[in-house]
Amino acid sequence: IRPKKNVLVSIGKAYKEQMRDSIMRLHIMGYALYATEGTAEFLKNNLIPSMVVKKAHEGAAHDILQLIRTRAIDLVIVIRDREHEGIAQSLIQKERTDGYRIRRAAADNNVPLMTDQSAANLFVRALARKKIEDLKIQSWKEYIE
Repeated sequence: IRPKKNVLVSIGKAYKEQMRDSIMRLHIMGYALYATEGTAEFLKNNLIPSMVVKKAHEGAAHDILQLIRTRAIDLVIVIRDREHEGIAQSLIQKERTDGYRIRRAAADNNVPLMTDQSAANLFVRALARKKIEDLKIQSWKEYIE
């Protein structure tokens, strides 16, 4: 499914570098990027423009969940961070809760959701290489021949 115009990205610290080129491609292709605070800061440092959106627990009027529920977001890319020793347990629990609520809102509102870094990178690469409109409808057998 090709996103129409708005993509939400929330990338864990361990995956930000691995996702940078894909996020830049989305920007170059004309998608408006919405990002959680940490991801937006990373994007800003890499000269990729994005709009900061608050997580639900941060109490903003237009938080991530509201944007997803109103279908203002066309694709959600949420890559959860690896758990690190030394991170406070409450921080890990909050991330799990926020991440769950974002993923659940996307699923409940039929917004495409990507949660795997490798799959997200491949998806963006595919979007950049071939326009969906250029694909002809064929049987599966015709595609693999």
